Amino acid sequence: MLVLTCVMECVEINTGEVITTNVPFRSRNGIIIEEDDVNEFHKNAVDRIEESIAEFQIQGSNWRFRVVVKLDINTAVYKPLKGKGYIDLIKTLKSKKAIINMKNEDDQCFKWCVSRALNPVEKNPQRITPDLRKQAEKLNWNNINFPASFKDIKTFEKIMVLESLYLVLMKKMKYIYYVVQKVKIVKMI
Repeated sequence: MLVLTCVMECVEINTGEVITTNVPFRSRNGIIIEEDDVNEFHKNAVDRIEESIAEFQIQGSNWRFRVVVKLDINTAVYKPLKGKGYIDLIKTLKSKKAIINMKNEDDQCFKWCVSRALNPVEKNPQRITPDLRKQAEKLNWNNINFPASFKDIKTFEKIMVLESLYLVLMKKMKYIYYVVQKVKIVKMI
C-alpha cells in the first residue's frame, strides 16, 4: 500500500486565516506475484490516491495541495496457499457432491485433480487408481514442484498450452501434407 502524506491548505473566507493540515492519502492493498504486476499496481495506486485527493477537495471549500510531506510504501511478505495432501471436506460441502476431493497420501493433489478432471469416472472419483496413475503420466509434469504453488500451476498451464498448440500444428501439418500429396497426384494424372 502507498500512503502519500500531503500538506493541504485553505483560506478561511471570513477571517483570511490560512489553515493547513497533513492529510494521508492511501492506495488499496494489492498482491504482486510477478514482476509484471508492479506497473499495474503502481497505476492503480496512483489512480486511487488521485481520487482520494479529489474527494478531499470536494468535502471542504478552497482546499489546495501545498506540498508532499512523505511517501510511505508499506509491504508485507505474501505467502500463497499451497495444496498439500488430503483434507476432509466439511459436511455442508460433502453433501453438495459438487467437489471431488482426491484421497491422496502424497503432496501431489494438483496432479491428481487435473488428471481426474481430464479422466472422469462415475464410481469413486476421489480414488487414485492405477488407471489414473497411467493417465497422469501422459501429462508433462516437468518443472512442477509439489505441493504445487500458484507459480507451478502457471508453469503447468504454459506447458499444456504449448503442447496443445504443438499437437494442433502437427495435425494441421499432416493435413496440409496430405492435401499437398493429393494435389501432386492429381497433377500427375
